[in-house]
Amino acid sequence: MQPSRRDFLSNLSLLGLAGLATPLLSASQAAAKPTPKGTLRIAHLTDIHMCDRPAAYEGVAKVLAAVKASGAVAVLNTGDCCMEHNGRTLAEVQSHWAAWKKAFAGFDLPVHSCLGNHDVWTPPKADAANHQGHPGLAQDGKAAMMTLLGMPAPYYAVRIGSWRFLMCDSMGGRRYSFGEQQLAWIESQLATLGEGEYAALCCHVPIQSPGAWMYMVNHVSPEKWGFPYGDLQRDLKEVTQLLRRFPRAHAALTGHIHYVDQVDYLGVCHLNSGAVSGNWWKGTLDNDFPPAFGLVDFHADGTVERQMVSSF
Repeated sequence: MQPSRRDFLSNLSLLGLAGLATPLLSASQAAAKPTPKGTLRIAHLTDIHMCDRPAAYEGVAKVLAAVKASGAVAVLNTGDCCMEHNGRTLAEVQSHWAAWKKAFAGFDLPVHSCLGNHDVWTPPKADAANHQGHPGLAQDGKAAMMTLLGMPAPYYAVRIGSWRFLMCDSMGGRRYSFGEQQLAWIESQLATLGEGEYAALCCHVPIQSPGAWMYMVNHVSPEKWGFPYGDLQRDLKEVTQLLRRFPRAHAALTGHIHYVDQVDYLGVCHLNSGAVSGNWWKGTLDNDFPPAFGLVDFHADGTVERQMVSSF
């Protein structure tokens, strides 16, 4: 018997996977929020979907101004930086790249980025011959955005204060997964954490997320419900078990679904911070998720707190 919508949502809640009603701070409220002593404040931006549209330029300008005023010392950007790169011509993706450069010109905080699925460039099949050999198509179509974002590799680690941020590649293996090589790298990074050092895993596609399930509920008819393969890491079991083995792995920051949620699961705080672009620069998504970004306080004791800030 197929479960009813009510049964499904009830079971989701019993599992501790109910989404949070997260109040949005205004930019002025975020600026007035003092950073506690010994705390690392970082802005979590995700799903910017930059493009050559007035709404995108205006929205990103407001976000970057709010980030600067908030006391954040850096930005963690978890992908889908530009609008669709899949099946797009060189002229189309170049327009997105130019828009990104224009929007971030003069922004002087460090920006550490992951790639999202829309950042991987594949030219139209009918026009593939005309794009053959373009350097941006190297590394399975990731090279162009890696260069634009200043990424040293598809996945890498960044140390800020007492926290190590593992900037991971959700497209490293079978859609969407890290793959064996990247999982081994994550393990090696966690194994070398020093005394008083904590780790946060950052990637585009969620690992634990009620939002991924609710997106399916909101967009797919009940008879077609199943595992949301397109909205969760396919290797979430392996990743969850890996994080559980290392008690200093305290957080995971993700994006992809444009929903805001928070799950504390087996000692790891999973934060999905919605989307800077909201409904792809068309207002609020599904009546609940307007354009926004996360302001995350990483405390010296390894705990994490987030406030969502409006992108309006």
